[in-house]
Amino acid sequence: ATLRVQGTSNRVQVQVMTEEGAYGTLSAFVVTRVAPKVVHLVENKILPLSLHQPIPLDAPEKHGAVPYCEVRMQGGFGMGQMHAWVQSCFPSVPSKVPDQDSVKYNFESCYSGTRVSVEFGRGEAVFRSSNLSVLAIIKDVISKEAATTKTKLDVKAPVINEASVLHVLQLLHPKLEKLLKLKERVKFIGALTELKAQQDDISFLSPDLKEVLKRSEELLEEHKNNEKRITFLEHVLQQYYIDRFKFRGINVKHRLGEVNELINKYSWEGLVQLFAAA
Repeated sequence: ATLRVQGTSNRVQVQVMTEEGAYGTLSAFVVTRVAPKVVHLVENKILPLSLHQPIPLDAPEKHGAVPYCEVRMQGGFGMGQMHAWVQSCFPSVPSKVPDQDSVKYNFESCYSGTRVSVEFGRGEAVFRSSNLSVLAIIKDVISKEAATTKTKLDVKAPVINEASVLHVLQLLHPKLEKLLKLKERVKFIGALTELKAQQDDISFLSPDLKEVLKRSEELLEEHKNNEKRITFLEHVLQQYYIDRFKFRGINVKHRLGEVNELINKYSWEGLVQLFAAA
């Protein structure tokens, strides 16, 4: 993609929404406007769990008692090696390995609100989270890193708490419901605006439609990126659906159309039922 700065402006800001699990380096080549032409390369590393941020170990849970799943790894890695692998997954991990027998970090997703606990020492690491997609990403990234360095790594059978599935869905449900409700309300704005132009008395409209008409400009502004947000959340649910069953050894990629269909005809009961089915 090419972005040309117009007029006398000499600054530009670009916002990027990353999708966890997809990672690499975002490179921007900045070319000067005046001669002699000079190119400055700006690189930004996007990590697999880029939407997570570190939190204090004693930070209280926002959602009460949370059910956690666990992935345990053992092998021939040292403290420094596992610390580097954790750095390759999460942002803002300290560059220096703490001088102690075991290390623990906590992270929180700024999107879903789920948390990850990372604890490791020489030859063993334990990852805990209620979000199975996060654990799947950690498992895949670290397994790849270990294979690259030819380090022996034994990933134990995950400990799955089925209650965690419902917990994650409960966190995503309000987001999806709000986005779909906004999409539905915006559909009526054109017809309502035309109706108001033709009739002085619109008292027969329901309170909800009156509010839509009153807030039409605000709703349209809010709706600008709504479809992108819905698509993003759709991808989150699709991946969570895949990972939820992948840990049980079941491939459900052929059923992803059911996730899309559910979002088009959304209901909380349908969402729970879909993720509970084998």
